[in-house]
Amino acid sequence: MSKTRGNIIDPARMAEAFGADALRYLLLREVPFDRDGDISDEVFLARYNADLANDVGNLLSRTVAMISKYLGGAVETGPAGDGGGLGGELAGALDAYRAHMDRMEFSRALGAYWSVIQRANRFIEERRPWDLAKDPARRGELEETFRELLAVLRATGVVLLPFMPGKMRELLAALGAEGLTLADLPETAVGAAGLSPRSPLFPRIKPEDAGRVAG
Repeated sequence: MSKTRGNIIDPARMAEAFGADALRYLLLREVPFDRDGDISDEVFLARYNADLANDVGNLLSRTVAMISKYLGGAVETGPAGDGGGLGGELAGALDAYRAHMDRMEFSRALGAYWSVIQRANRFIEERRPWDLAKDPARRGELEETFRELLAVLRATGVVLLPFMPGKMRELLAALGAEGLTLADLPETAVGAAGLSPRSPLFPRIKPEDAGRVAG
């Protein structure tokens, strides 16, 4: 960066555009401690929309909205996964996350965990809860699907808490999991009560607004 060349970035403006939590995540995700990183407004905008608005935000909003619609906002507590479905992938992602965090490899820790968030979004399309909900005989399968999604979401809130403390406390509170810690993961049983649709956790930023983040 060079003030003379005019390619500096104003961190205060970026925090205003993305939010302080999201900016902290973007910096730690894009800039490993052991090498340089690209922190242009275009890179940050793409990462924000892909990781936070699409992956995390969409997973939360879709899951909670469907639980509210199909199950009246409650999922009976039961096994969170026995190695099939998302359970095995979540356990593996948590192991990789812990290993990288122990070495202060924050960017790698985030990348290692992110695969299970993306997998959970695909899991929704594979399980098709909207079809399961049409058949009362498949109620157990429907609840099992949402328990697996809740397990990933609750773990995500804990895993990302050091990077985005404000937003992740909001996510965990929305799921009734405020006291959950990394030592509790992966959970053996998951349930939920009183869930209802909510505003987007990470509102999508349109490309035409990208100029707001430049210095």
